[in-house]
Amino acid sequence: GQSSLEDISECMVTLNLMPLTDEQKRSIARSRLGGNITLYDKFTRRLRSAQQGCAGGGRDDDDVSDRAQEDVFGNPMMLSMLI
Repeated sequence: GQSSLEDISECMVTLNLMPLTDEQKRSIARSRLGGNITLYDKFTRRLRSAQQGCAGGGRDDDDVSDRAQEDVFGNPMMLSMLI
């Protein structure tokens, strides 16, 4: 079947969002955690360390390397769920 939205595709606008910057992520964390972002900083350091370990694991699969380098906090929805 065909969706009714497909009939009006010329009226729809799509957006491609860029990942959040480090400054934006820290601002959101500060707001949600009441100004104390020490745990956020500690968690992000551990996450980055783990990602670097995965990326340097000697695997040849590009998809695995790309996923390991992905910044989970760069997605606003994921950041909100994790903080």
